[in-house]
Amino acid sequence: MKKAGIIGSAPQLLVKDVAKTVEFYTGKLGFKIIGLVGNPAVYGMVQRDNFQIHFAHSPTGDVTTNRSISPVCCDFILWIPDIDDFYEELKLQGVKIVEEITKRPYGSREFVFQDIDGHHILVGD
Repeated sequence: MKKAGIIGSAPQLLVKDVAKTVEFYTGKLGFKIIGLVGNPAVYGMVQRDNFQIHFAHSPTGDVTTNRSISPVCCDFILWIPDIDDFYEELKLQGVKIVEEITKRPYGSREFVFQDIDGHHILVGD
């Protein structure tokens, strides 16, 4: 039997305001809007290169991040070979850097930034 191939994955994050979050990801992080659902938006999708992120409105207004449960966890990871260039892009846009670029014992260079909903995103090379 032939196995079906997986061609991608997209994190889906709960957010307070879908339109504002999409604006942050497009304006500060260089993503493009794929689509918004509803008026006001209750769901949004953005993409940069071949990577998508989806956002759903939190009906209670509460957003729980992985780091609020475990201080060593991020909400998702981006692998970007040009880590220094991406880091500079974010710094120029005023994005909050939570952890500066660090060489890890396992060989990867990584940094962590925070989005407007408090999600922590790890970037590794």
